[in-house]
Amino acid sequence: MAKHKADPLFSQEEDDTRGPTPPTSSAAQRAERIKRDGPTRRQLRAKLAELTEEYRMLGGEASAGSGAALQRRMELAREMRSTSELLFLREPDVEVMVPRSTTGHPFVINDKKYHPGKYVVKASVAQTLLHMIDQNRKVELDRLRQNGTEIDLGTIGEKAKYAEINREI
Repeated sequence: MAKHKADPLFSQEEDDTRGPTPPTSSAAQRAERIKRDGPTRRQLRAKLAELTEEYRMLGGEASAGSGAALQRRMELAREMRSTSELLFLREPDVEVMVPRSTTGHPFVINDKKYHPGKYVVKASVAQTLLHMIDQNRKVELDRLRQNGTEIDLGTIGEKAKYAEINREI
């Protein structure tokens, strides 16, 4: 049985004369995604920058005692907190392996302490944590590369020195 163009079961993919269906516009898809998912990360960052700028501009008036400026700064602060929180929640989770610090103390970001081990954190926290780890390693390498006869081994060296002194006694 031959298929005819009038046949309702005739699909467009099987028709060689029409070609592929035209793709829907990317702007329409983007608008639909924004309605579904909310503003993009770039839009949220731009909004946060605008709010921060306005907040700073009102600083002089607020310190002069203007009630309207103080009220607007409070509103801006609330909006900035919610926008920042939304940006933070949309960040991907990242797994970070935290080594022991040279001092033996944990790495601290705000109130959270990161002892040696594996952690799953947001990307911005991971970036800060990895920067702290890198700086810690650089300081340790600089300390070990000192010119001179003595090398400062920090707390580990002091403990070894005291252990050696105790063995001699």
